[in-house]
Amino acid sequence: MQFTVANLLIAITIIAASKMDYLKSKDLGFDDNNVRSMHFTHYTSEPIDVIKNELSKPNFVESIKRYQGPLQTGTS
Repeated sequence: MQFTVANLLIAITIIAASKMDYLKSKDLGFDDNNVRSMHFTHYTSEPIDVIKNELSKPNFVESIKRYQGPLQTGTS
């Protein structure tokens, strides 16, 4: 019984590791070198809306999003 459980745990670990490798190497559909982030200490919608409008003016800006959470770097 213990041998079966140990083999099952090893197999699950190998499968989980291969899935994590796949997720780390998967194409996200954008160039992460072109992604910028800004940190604001006080959240109010007015200044962020003004900044979004100003940053949207150049033609090379495709989209601007607001996110309230930790940024993930993709590295461990």
